[in-house]
Amino acid sequence: MLRSGVRTIPFLAGLLSIVAIATARNEPFTFAVLGDRAGDAQPEVFHQILAEIALFNPDFIICTGNLIQGYAADAAATNAQWDTITGQLRSTGIPYFVAPGNHDIWNPASESVFTKRVGRPAHTFKRGNSIFIFLDNSRWPVDESLPLTEQRWLDKELTQTRKYRHAFVLMHRPYWRYALDRGRTELLHGKFKASGIDYVFTGSDRFYCSHTWDSIHYFQVGPSGSRTMAGDDPGAGEFQNYLLCRVSGDTVRVIAREPGRDEPLPVDTVTYESIRALETAKKQAVALGAVPVPYAGPVAASLPLTVRNVTAMAMTDKLSWSDSLTAWRIAPREITFSISPQGHIAQAFEFNLTNLNSLYPLPVFSAPYEYAPGRKTAISRSLPIRREAALIRATTQPVLDGRLTDGCWKAEPTLRTFGGRSGGVSAVEPTAVWVARDDTLLYIAARCTDSRSAELKTDATARDGKVSEDDNLDLLLSFNAVPGADTATYYQVVVNSSGTIADRICRLADGDSLEDDSWNGSWQVAAGKGADYWAVEMSCPLSDFGNVGPSWGVNASRFQSRTKDVAVWQVPFEHNPAGFGLLKPTK
Repeated sequence: MLRSGVRTIPFLAGLLSIVAIATARNEPFTFAVLGDRAGDAQPEVFHQILAEIALFNPDFIICTGNLIQGYAADAAATNAQWDTITGQLRSTGIPYFVAPGNHDIWNPASESVFTKRVGRPAHTFKRGNSIFIFLDNSRWPVDESLPLTEQRWLDKELTQTRKYRHAFVLMHRPYWRYALDRGRTELLHGKFKASGIDYVFTGSDRFYCSHTWDSIHYFQVGPSGSRTMAGDDPGAGEFQNYLLCRVSGDTVRVIAREPGRDEPLPVDTVTYESIRALETAKKQAVALGAVPVPYAGPVAASLPLTVRNVTAMAMTDKLSWSDSLTAWRIAPREITFSISPQGHIAQAFEFNLTNLNSLYPLPVFSAPYEYAPGRKTAISRSLPIRREAALIRATTQPVLDGRLTDGCWKAEPTLRTFGGRSGGVSAVEPTAVWVARDDTLLYIAARCTDSRSAELKTDATARDGKVSEDDNLDLLLSFNAVPGADTATYYQVVVNSSGTIADRICRLADGDSLEDDSWNGSWQVAAGKGADYWAVEMSCPLSDFGNVGPSWGVNASRFQSRTKDVAVWQVPFEHNPAGFGLLKPTK
């Protein structure tokens, strides 16, 4: 397989990148590449993309996985999902090939359905002087976990690539990007380089980017119908898209297309390098500590906000606060900054809030930011807060009956005033949570208003089942929030409106949350329901939680299935005790 150097040539005034490699001529053909449809699918977008592809009349379509929503309870439900998708693909009259994603194959039963309905998960086909290798990495999040059986199959298929002018690999998970993110070598990249692979197409993470690594052209195809992330930040590759590829003799031409847009996009419209530069800017460009929100209010704080120029360019721009729709008052409302390369400025801001019932929506700051030459983003973030709450001391043990009539629930709720998941206003109806303790037990009670309680979703009935898909309350708890103490271990318990729970112990390791579902607390639970609410009461021995200090960390969220919305006590709701609210014992 003779290969010359890879070069990129401008085409149609920069709208198209061409990768040209000298070789013998062969019959030209065209193919389309789709990214994820699943992940809160938008069927109308997927239809539009297929209709556009049909107009181009490619020879075949390649899918990088996650065509169905998956995770169905049985084969009949899984087959019904495939009926919809395969019917839509067949309606184009264009042959299609699929590299499975984690929504397509998640267990042996779903793999069996996939094989019968779509074909072998790992397979190879040839077209003219090109070879296409489809690898199944759907169930293995990183390359280190890819089973030896899959690796050996790949090694066997890669022995054929030198016979072909162009060699393509298709797989769902972008192992290449994960390796670059972690600054390490990647198992499959070494195999691809040694075998002369030209192109690797992946999906999974629902944003578009391209990258050339050791002359191999990597593409992470963005969402092709998935609602997740699409439209959030086009500069970060978060837009609906698909690829069109033309193989003709010694050239392979790749263009990116956004459905509904007449002009194609250059494949380097978003690169891995620009994504990393944008991530660096968003993480480091603006720093502001959390504003403390005392349990009883009011809020009055003065904190410095720092703007850093993490680029090699001088910048002049403006940062402003949008607080017109909130009860917060901020001074100054905006600043203009001029910062030299790698420099920074700091500005003190005053934050005031009188009524804690008006905590949400949080004010938002926004600043245009040029993170690379010709590439600008808007860095926008809700005001960070650190809430405090009162841990109730139970003088008598409450009776767990779901009625919330005991003395410890007569106090003001421990957790009240919930907001939207990003700091806005949630559509979820009011939620109140009480957290109490005595010398030996933890007690939790909640009253969740629901004006249509007859429509509550309570499908999960087994311990540690899919409680998170029902109407539920989700609690995160750390039991040693003393500054400087070890808070790497915390606990999660999710309870639905019928009192079914799912719980786990979680540990932070290198910034990742390791969740152990095998842990079970000795919970006692009772649930109750009225015409306009549901309620739960729970208890668990404190000894189940190991080292319990005087001050705890807490956060809570509630999912209301009818509104399909989430309400959060401490924004953001994330698995990191550093972002929990502080639960202080009452005096």
